[in-house]
Amino acid sequence: MLRKQGIRNWSVRWENGNLSNGLNGEKLLYFHFIMSKSRKTFKIIPPEPNMHCFNVSGSGIKPVTG
Repeated sequence: MLRKQGIRNWSVRWENGNLSNGLNGEKLLYFHFIMSKSRKTFKIIPPEPNMHCFNVSGSGIKPVTG
């Protein structure tokens, strides 16, 4: 859907069980990124124990620190 809208640099934040749009902070019910995660360039950085926040983007999943 984002690709059809011409949005290439997207991000989604998961924080304590809540999803939000990284573009404007709008809460999301779900986000399906099957096309992104099938790419070889999609990298997942393993979370640390008790990690409560991470970002998902077209390039991968990365923990939010700090």
